[in-house]
Amino acid sequence: PLSVSDMMDVNEDFYVKTNDPEWEYSETMSAEQGAAAPYIYFSQEALHVPGTFGSYRINVESNTKWRVSVNGGNWCSVVAAEDLSYFDVNITENTYGYSRTMYVTLVGAITRTFEVTQQAASITADNEALHYPRSGGSYLINLSAEASWNTFTAADWIDVSQEEGQAGEYEIVISAAPN
Repeated sequence: PLSVSDMMDVNEDFYVKTNDPEWEYSETMSAEQGAAAPYIYFSQEALHVPGTFGSYRINVESNTKWRVSVNGGNWCSVVAAEDLSYFDVNITENTYGYSRTMYVTLVGAITRTFEVTQQAASITADNEALHYPRSGGSYLINLSAEASWNTFTAADWIDVSQEEGQAGEYEIVISAAPN
């Protein structure tokens, strides 16, 4: 990357001289060049992610040095590569029940902002209404979770084969005792 001093206008003198020892000729000339315009480009315009925890790499193309700051909450951290070619966005699971947004700002000769939006974590089951006969029974439930979870019931006639878990896919047996 160019340094800040590389982004200033340049005006230099140079000389044209003859190689002939019998003819002493010299002419001063000047050269001017406008400054390079600083830029910072991201490999994508924004980041939209599900409610799970995760790490995402955003590549950066820039001709200026930059530093990173994060605005919008402590659910996200950002680590820049030493060579400033990318930054990693590390996100915790979103158990708040609504989507959330934060901003990563790169500050250098110019400032660019990158938006990160995370959806609320979801937990879904393939059967949410269980109807047992008086004799009791069991259901196998496929559970898909984007965050850690646990089950709770005050009913002493219901038994759950697994009471808690992390993000992932699960098969859970929910049994009912005879009535």
